[in-house]
Amino acid sequence: MAQRGDNGNTWQTLNNGLTSLYVTSIEFKGTDIYLGTDDGLFLSTNGGNNWTFLALPFIAISDILVNGNDIFVGTTTNGVFLSQNGGPFDTINTGLTNLWTNNLTMKGSDLFVSTR
Repeated sequence: MAQRGDNGNTWQTLNNGLTSLYVTSIEFKGTDIYLGTDDGLFLSTNGGNNWTFLALPFIAISDILVNGNDIFVGTTTNGVFLSQNGGPFDTINTGLTNLWTNNLTMKGSDLFVSTR
């Protein structure tokens, strides 16, 4: 992962703790940064200087969406997961016929998921 601090004139590498540099999604929740990779989900609580792997039951992340205290994670193999209020991630795949997700978005309280 790289960060720019001056409108893209220079870049700083921020990958300490990442097991994969194939980043698929980035999402902020307050000062926390969630990073999706083809190896899983990572969290930084210090501006990206260090990353912690979040042990989740899926591998490749396709998208991350933060809505208030809820964190939704789309995957390329196991559908969609939800963590509420910092709790564990649980699947929310009821009615989802294709578990390869591409993008997540919300309108009001409705979650929309694009699939392959």
